[in-house]
Amino acid sequence: MALALLGPALQMGGQFMQQGQSDALFGLQQQAQMAQERNSARNQMAQIGAQMRSENRKTQAQIHQINQETNTKISEMHRETYINKRKSSDKIHDKVKQLMMA
Repeated sequence: MALALLGPALQMGGQFMQQGQSDALFGLQQQAQMAQERNSARNQMAQIGAQMRSENRKTQAQIHQINQETNTKISEMHRETYINKRKSSDKIHDKVKQLMMA
């Protein structure tokens, strides 16, 4: 009779072991999936950060170029203004000289 009870008990124990193994395997799969999701999120964040830095460098280069062009134009305007003042001064000087010679 003891043997008759032992068989179903062992069978139930085996089922519990299988269920425990299945639960453990499921838990490991969930952990692996969560780790993969975290790695994927980190990779996305790194990629977005790299894109942001690249855009920032591009924008800074454009700003630098605009500043250089603006400074060049301002320098040209100063030079033209100086030349025009010199020309006007020379013309006035020539007129005064002509008046004094006459």
